[in-house]
Amino acid sequence: MTPVGDWTPPACWYEPTPASEFADRMEKTYDTVVNDPRQPNYAKAGQAEFRDIYKDGK
Repeated sequence: MTPVGDWTPPACWYEPTPASEFADRMEKTYDTVVNDPRQPNYAKAGQAEFRDIYKDGK
């Protein structure tokens, strides 16, 4: 998409992330949380639930 006029994104603007980069980032985050023995079980469970949504399509 090309902006119409002289629009500039606001300071809080984030560029869209390609799906492959999103998947890689989420897998790294999942691995970091799940394999860290200091993380509480609810954090590990939350990461697993989120992974089910984006990776397994649930």
